[in-house]
Amino acid sequence: MKSMKCQNAKIAVIMSIYINDRLEDFKEAFNSIINQTYSNFVFFIYADGEINEEIEKYLLSVKSNKVVFLRGTCNKGLAYALNKLITLVIELNDFKYIARMDADDISELDRFQQQVDFFDKNPDVDVVGGLCQEFGGESARKKCKVYLDDYTIKFNLFKKCPFVHPTVMFKASVFNDGVRYPEDRPLTEDICLWFELAYLNKRFANIDSVLLRYRINENTLERRRGLKKAITEFTIRLFYVRRLKMISWRNIILILTHFFVRVLPSPLFKLIHKIN
Repeated sequence: MKSMKCQNAKIAVIMSIYINDRLEDFKEAFNSIINQTYSNFVFFIYADGEINEEIEKYLLSVKSNKVVFLRGTCNKGLAYALNKLITLVIELNDFKYIARMDADDISELDRFQQQVDFFDKNPDVDVVGGLCQEFGGESARKKCKVYLDDYTIKFNLFKKCPFVHPTVMFKASVFNDGVRYPEDRPLTEDICLWFELAYLNKRFANIDSVLLRYRINENTLERRRGLKKAITEFTIRLFYVRRLKMISWRNIILILTHFFVRVLPSPLFKLIHKIN
C-alpha cells in the first residue's frame, strides 16, 4: 500500500547498468525502486555500453512512464554514466531530489519516504544517506554503521567514508553549478565527490535506519584493495586534507592507515572489513 503522506517533491532515481550485471539481481533492485511507498519519481537507467541481453529484453518489456531507459554506445565507466544522467535531470528542471541506486542492491520500500521526510525536517541538509545491511557473502556485515550528523561526518572524513554510496539522496540543486563525479578516478569517484562537496560546504547527514540491502561477494571486496587502489585513494586524501585545511597528526595517521589496510593480504582485509 502506497503512503498517504504528501508526495509533492519529485525524485529522479539514477542507475547505471553494464555487461556484468545479472538479471535476477537487477530485477530485485529494479522492483525495490518501482514498489517504493513514495511514488513521485522517475527512474533513469543508463546502459553503459553493451549490457546483459536478458536485462535489455526485460527493460524493453517494461511499460511504465516512471522508467526512462537510455543507452551509451560504449562502456565509459560509472562516473560518466551518472554524470550523463545528472546533467539530463538538471536540464529537465523538474526534480527536487536525485537518488542513487545500484543494479544489484535492494532498497527498503520506505527508503524514499524516509529520506524526503528527513529533508523536510532538516532543510539545511544537502545530501542524506543511511545505514545498509550487507548480504551475499561470508564477509557480509549485518549492519554497516555510518556517522549521522554533519559535524561528526566531516570530522571523520579521513577515518570513514561519509556515505554508503547507493543509499544517498541529493538535493538536485547540489549539481546546479556543475559539480559532478570525477571521471578520471575509477572506483573512487564517490570519495572524490564527498570531499569536493565538503569543500563546497554542502551539509551531510545519515538516517539511523537501514535504507538498503547491499549485495556483497568476493569480487566486491577485492575491488577495494590492492596497490593501485591504495595509491589512488592516498593521493585523493592527501590532496583534500590540504584543500580542506584539515592537516593534523590524527588525519595524517588515518590516511596512512587507509593506505596500509588497502595493501593487506586478502584474508586480513576481509577480516577487518567484517569487524569494522
